[in-house]
Amino acid sequence: MKLRQLQIFTAAYREKSISGAARRLGLSQPQVSLAIQALEKEYGLDLTRPEGRGVAFTEAAKELYRYAQPIVALCEEMDEELKGRSGPGRLRIGSSISIGTCVLPSLVKKYSDRYPEVKVSVTVNSAELIEQAVLDRLLDFALIEGPVHDSRLAMEPYLDDELVLICGKDHPLAKAEQLTPEILQEQPLLLRERNSATRAMAEAALTAYGLAVTPAWESTSGTALVNAAAQGLGLAILPLRFVQPYIEQGLIVPLQLEGVEFHRTYNIIYRQDKYLSAAALDFLRLVDTEERTRFT
Repeated sequence: MKLRQLQIFTAAYREKSISGAARRLGLSQPQVSLAIQALEKEYGLDLTRPEGRGVAFTEAAKELYRYAQPIVALCEEMDEELKGRSGPGRLRIGSSISIGTCVLPSLVKKYSDRYPEVKVSVTVNSAELIEQAVLDRLLDFALIEGPVHDSRLAMEPYLDDELVLICGKDHPLAKAEQLTPEILQEQPLLLRERNSATRAMAEAALTAYGLAVTPAWESTSGTALVNAAAQGLGLAILPLRFVQPYIEQGLIVPLQLEGVEFHRTYNIIYRQDKYLSAAALDFLRLVDTEERTRFT
């Protein structure tokens, strides 16, 4: 059956491994290989090539995956939703790193307390990768900072957010009442990784003032940047919700930049054509109830 072959192929492509797909699907490696070979024969394409002890996927495989993945994901979504009407159901939530650190854990805990029968899985990654996972139907919806970049995604703002410039408590600028943006040209900057929403907003605000952004540190870990700032290694720009506990502990100090505002919104995103299950709608209602910011 071609659908089953496509399911096996997409699993192998995502895992970049025949053995990885076999483990994920509970199949033998020969079964995975045979399914891929059947697709190669069907389309007259080479989907894999030998590489070391394993295989690498070809450009043709990349093209097939682009078509096959939404088909497989939609069929799996249909199965889960229809079967879930007589069972506990499942919820696949994604979030960007900042939200996954500061906001999402308490929401998932409250949701699981109210609906213990629903199996919740969470993926936390950069906003760019989370957007793609929603587009690929690997997630039911996601919570991210900033706007979406694909018209196939619906976006609903649900919470105000603010970034803050911080330094260590013993830094020479720690006691300054207000700083001009130009002073950042003289300081090492500690920023999130490229393609993160936090980094994008920080860069946009600074480049608006004609400031070049060349970070001394780049990291996917906000904690690493806070620790670097606390050691006096530079100035970091991070979400206030994330750094507030460190400020209260006296490890870092928030700084005021004259005329610069780091305000944004957190957004819920999902595919425009996505059917939101009862479990998903219950979670979105919880978000609306628990969070303080309201939008009309």
